Order: sequence, then structure tokens, then C-alpha cells
Amino acid sequence: MSGGGVKLDILRTGDVADMLGPAKRIEWSVTIRGRVGKDVVEELSRIRSEPDWMRRLRLRALEMFERQPWPNWLPLEGNIDLESLVLYAKPSVERVRSWDELPRELREYYEALQVPEIESKLLAGS
Repeated sequence: MSGGGVKLDILRTGDVADMLGPAKRIEWSVTIRGRVGKDVVEELSRIRSEPDWMRRLRLRALEMFERQPWPNWLPLEGNIDLESLVLYAKPSVERVRSWDELPRELREYYEALQVPEIESKLLAGS
């Protein structure tokens, strides 16, 4: 990459499940499920204690999303079940200040995704 940018190798795995291994249960303190609507955007903004400008920006983006036609280029069998999506999930762990304070289960996921390696490459400028 020119201009002193960072070049990252894209992971080439056949399946995310292969990369992450068997699913592990993670406790969530808050989850929001279902179709995105004005009430969901308002609730998400309230939970995150966002400023009013962010809430308005999210609502405007929702309006734009709702006006868009359904993409016909997606190689899907059937439609996406928007009602089953988890729109927001907040882990039941407190914010940490260091990698060592992060719960082991979350560290394992990040390590499987090679996040520490990618982050160190970014910080090193390589």
C-alpha cells in the first residue's frame, strides 16, 4: 500500500464457525431484537445516553433506509428474517482499561479473529 498506509491480510476462512470454534454462551445485560423502527432507534439512543443530534441522525438514516427498494442482487434463498435479528447487544461485563482485564471468553473470540495481531500491525504502522 502506498503513502505509508497499513496493509492488512484479509482472513481467508471458509466459515466463521470454523474460525471461532463452537459457540460459547455470553451473557448480555441488554439486547434489542426485531425489525428496526423509530421506537427501536429511540430506545437504543436512550440506552447509550447519546446526544440529541445522534438520535436525530439515526432517525434520518432510518427514514432513508426505509425508502430504499429491497436489493435484488443478494444471492439469498428467500428473504432475510428482519424480526429475528439482534440489533444491539451489550455484554454484561464492565468496560475495561486493559486487555488483561477483558474476560477470557471475549479475549478468545478476539484472538480467533486475529484482532490483537491486526491492531499491533496498525499501531506499528506496518
